[in-house]
Amino acid sequence: ATIIDIKPNGNVVVEARKSVRSDDEHYTLVATGICRVDDITVDNTVLSTEIADLFIDKQHEGHLKKSADKGLLTEVMDFLFPW
Repeated sequence: ATIIDIKPNGNVVVEARKSVRSDDEHYTLVATGICRVDDITVDNTVLSTEIADLFIDKQHEGHLKKSADKGLLTEVMDFLFPW
């Protein structure tokens, strides 16, 4: 993770990224959150229980993503008949 911001009270905003590629699929996990400088250990790690406002975003690309997306006709039918 890297520090992307330092708050006025001394807390830091950290962001970590993990990319995984398997066959034709690719996804990236992005985790961001706020922690105290005191919670960063000597080996530059932070426990997940020490991170406030943790947000994890998964960005997915590939054939599975494309096949799961609805087509135009399905979107129109879902709009006209939502039940």
